[in-house]
Amino acid sequence: RGGTPPGARGGGGLRLGGESPIQFDQEAYGLRAHGSLEHNTSTLRFSFSSPSTPETAFDFDVATGERVVRKVQKVPSGHVPEDYVVRRLHAPGHDGVKIPLTVMHRKDTPIDGSAPLLLYGYGSYGMSMPAEFSTNRLSMVDRGFVYAIGHVRGGTDCGYGWYDPDGKMMSKKNSFEDFVACAEFLVAEGYTSEGNIAIQGGSAGGMLVRASMNLARDGLLKAVVGEVPFVDVLNTMCDTTLPLTPPEWPEWGNPIESKEA
Repeated sequence: RGGTPPGARGGGGLRLGGESPIQFDQEAYGLRAHGSLEHNTSTLRFSFSSPSTPETAFDFDVATGERVVRKVQKVPSGHVPEDYVVRRLHAPGHDGVKIPLTVMHRKDTPIDGSAPLLLYGYGSYGMSMPAEFSTNRLSMVDRGFVYAIGHVRGGTDCGYGWYDPDGKMMSKKNSFEDFVACAEFLVAEGYTSEGNIAIQGGSAGGMLVRASMNLARDGLLKAVVGEVPFVDVLNTMCDTTLPLTPPEWPEWGNPIESKEA
């Protein structure tokens, strides 16, 4: 048996038909439910992590409300979650919508505009970007970077409507406008400064960063990391010899039949 990560809170047991929220006191984190091969059980297994806290697997007894730690992800080089700050912020969008941001930095990183910042995003196919732990970010954050995830429209981070109708087809530009708004907000809040921001995204996220690069005002961004970026959308959607083109029409439109697309 083990304890719980910092800020973990449990509830009491469940009555038949009742509800018991699984909550943690951190501002941004991810939860994943695990399947069970045992049908007749009162135990739910789930995993918790946050940008600063390694993944921890729990067994939660819905009858008693007890949580038992089963496994904690090990970081071979060592890791102290308390050395980091994780925030959930909201940037004002171009149309007044509040765009969630997950921000991580070391406690000793000055938030006075001097820190470099990497802003990551995806924003397509209804895929949410969870605020989970990744060792890949630690070296960069330990060197004074601020790391941020923009939960832009096109995912389902704020419900299905965040994706459809607000983040696909003729509303796709919202994803790009949201990402630029996140960058502007982080400058305004002192997490970085203009000309000190790198943006990163892969595949459809590569489209996000390339389009955002063109929309952003001069001098806002320093670098763009586009990993296998999907940036030839019109030609791809017109080429029916590609096996993945027809299944993609509901996401991007069919320019062969639709002038609007």
